[in-house]
Amino acid sequence: EYEIQSTDAGNLTFVRRTGSASEILRFSGSDDSATFGGDIVAPGQWELISIDKLTSDADYIGNNLCFDSDNYLMFKLVIGWIGMTAGNHLHFNFMNGTNVCNNTGYYGCRTHYTHSSSTISNNPFAGEAAMDIWEDVWDDADEGGVHGTIEVFNVSAPVVDGTNTDRGDTYRPYAISTLLGYDASGTDGAAGYGRQVTDIRYNESQAPAFWTGYRITTSSTSTSDLRALSHIFVYGLRTR
Repeated sequence: EYEIQSTDAGNLTFVRRTGSASEILRFSGSDDSATFGGDIVAPGQWELISIDKLTSDADYIGNNLCFDSDNYLMFKLVIGWIGMTAGNHLHFNFMNGTNVCNNTGYYGCRTHYTHSSSTISNNPFAGEAAMDIWEDVWDDADEGGVHGTIEVFNVSAPVVDGTNTDRGDTYRPYAISTLLGYDASGTDGAAGYGRQVTDIRYNESQAPAFWTGYRITTSSTSTSDLRALSHIFVYGLRTR
């Protein structure tokens, strides 16, 4: 619990009531801009880790190091928009530093819902080099693209309420991708507006520090299929 200790020239100083100098937080700024000097840690709350965006058309969007911390229980990618310059599939990979984890270790199933059919299509995958998270994104520059979330588990060993949860070299990542958009082709079901949900498992045991980030590409690599202005916010659920 903090209390206001003093104010001067638009600055506020907060001090913990039990108070040592190292526990002081200083808030400074103006009516429309402010900064905190020091870390504000909120266990059980989501913390923004990174903003990943494209300023020009590119082969991929991602972040090599956003999972590289044991301060978080899990991670969430909030996809504001991923646009496409061509109607290809979207693929997801985990990263180990700058290395793409693309051995044939991806297992899961993509479930496809669309407004134009009452049939739900299930598309299982086993031993793939990447996980297919959307079939044929509509490539319209203004109205196409996808939105949604990807939740990632089992890539960190957080200290939880004072207990180190590290289980050694036994971590195999899980993720669940939930995306909304327009399936332009209907290859595995009817084309139309809807949702595609993908369960992802990378079936390779490693220490948690091995899994450091993610990459989203298309089924046609090295063709700059991902459209400029695509953007993703990466959050972590704090444990300490």
